[in-house]
Amino acid sequence: MVSLLWLAVLAIFLLAWINFNAETASLSLALRAGKVLRYVTLAGTISAVIETGFAWRDGLWTRWGRVHYSVVTALALLFAWQLSLLGILPL
Repeated sequence: MVSLLWLAVLAIFLLAWINFNAETASLSLALRAGKVLRYVTLAGTISAVIETGFAWRDGLWTRWGRVHYSVVTALALLFAWQLSLLGILPL
């Protein structure tokens, strides 16, 4: 989900740049959005890990649903780890 937010920011930046709207397409706006999105990434990853624990503890979905959610959560953790290696995510 968070990577989709990054793509949305990129799409807005590119569309504004194509239309030559200097205020919307300014680099400072993209950087400010990126600073906010890194905390959204961190909060979303932590909440996904917590929800995965609740799903397994309480048996919330079917077994395949819990396995699927666990895989997605593991991928979110890998994504956050990659962002932290690049110095984007403050871990």
